[in-house]
Amino acid sequence: FALKEVAQETGHPELVLLGVIAYVTLAMTGYLGKWENELKNPYLFLIPDSPFKKIWYATLMEHVKALADGILICIPIGIVWKIHPIFVVQSILIYLVLQANRLYLKVIAQWLVGELLGKTGQELIRALMQMVILGLGAGIAVGIGFLIDFNFIFPLLLVYSLIVTFLIGLLAAIRFDSMEQMV
Repeated sequence: FALKEVAQETGHPELVLLGVIAYVTLAMTGYLGKWENELKNPYLFLIPDSPFKKIWYATLMEHVKALADGILICIPIGIVWKIHPIFVVQSILIYLVLQANRLYLKVIAQWLVGELLGKTGQELIRALMQMVILGLGAGIAVGIGFLIDFNFIFPLLLVYSLIVTFLIGLLAAIRFDSMEQMV
């Protein structure tokens, strides 16, 4: 709320809200919830279902939590900063997708480096992957938004993030095929 004047001075407080969302997603990585402990339980791998459904249901409550967090972050800021409701709704959805992206990239980072670099190394690898992958999409969306129409930024960013997160989720689901891959 302290950034209200700064956000209003820019003329596009919704872009400042996107920056807040990006910061929260990248910087606030310490708490992931109970789903990470689920990965250590063998019963998850005994469920006779596809790996994608296993990862989806293992992370479903984290998605619900991310939706609630997105609502609690974006709606008050949107009201105080007087951001159009459509941008607030799109910001909530972008936050939700970015949090899902973070979860699935964490699985991939654990898969790639294992315990070689420890939890801190895994988080650094995950954050680097997320910054590169999503930074590319954000740069393209903002470029198109400024060149063509500002109103394209949020939908383009949302669609790009959805596609990339779905593909990363498919890649992360490979790890849910057998328990032996989790070590």
